[in-house]
Amino acid sequence: MKRVFSLLLLATVYFAGCDKDFSGTIDPQADSPSVTSLSAIGTFIRTPEDSVITVKLQLAQFGNVATVWAEVYNPQNIKIAPFPLTLYDDGNTQVGDAAAFDGIYTNLLIFSQTHLNGSYRIEYYISLRSGESRKAGSESFIFNNGAANVAPLINRVIAPDTITVTGVFPFILAAEVADSNGAGDIERVYFQTFRPDGSTNGFQFEMNDRGIEGDATPGDGIWSRGIQVDSTNQKGTYRFEFKARDRGKLNSTPVNYFITIR
Repeated sequence: MKRVFSLLLLATVYFAGCDKDFSGTIDPQADSPSVTSLSAIGTFIRTPEDSVITVKLQLAQFGNVATVWAEVYNPQNIKIAPFPLTLYDDGNTQVGDAAAFDGIYTNLLIFSQTHLNGSYRIEYYISLRSGESRKAGSESFIFNNGAANVAPLINRVIAPDTITVTGVFPFILAAEVADSNGAGDIERVYFQTFRPDGSTNGFQFEMNDRGIEGDATPGDGIWSRGIQVDSTNQKGTYRFEFKARDRGKLNSTPVNYFITIR
């Protein structure tokens, strides 16, 4: 009975010591490294004088750690260079490390105005001297590239203007969209439909430029969506209202397009 009580007491102390304020930490084991802090960037607004982000992972019980690295993903979930980003604990101030062998692994990541605005994700990894590799943690931060943000522009809509319905009729709605901050700054393009009587269900049809769901060519600036009408649809002229939004949350001027269903 005394042995069981001791084990329960140890388990209580162990789990209380693992209550940390970060996500995705490694599974703690005896004599195994544990994460004590991450970069905690929060929001970073780039300026010409401040364009460097410090990526940092702090470990306890790090004696058997061989290497530490990070991978950074942009708002489009694309890994950004350099990757993997090796983190160092050697006291080299050129990579942002203040003191050697203190368990704080660091490197610097330079951000330019070509980096997208929005939410970035950092994934941290470690490898042990045994050869085992593990994910150590993850966090997100908001990046503002400091460039003057300009709303996207819908240049034109590509769609039929008249449809004669005898059965199910599928067709493609497409919009040519541009953004002076770059095509990658366009976060979403969508449309709503308004029936001939002016009513709408309020549904927002998401369009894409990824070569799927009716889009012919990925990355060409033409955002598309396939839909269909049938004999149950009201006859008359429908209004399609197209909108675009960028990663700085600026909205385009809405563009209306009219299609008559007969």
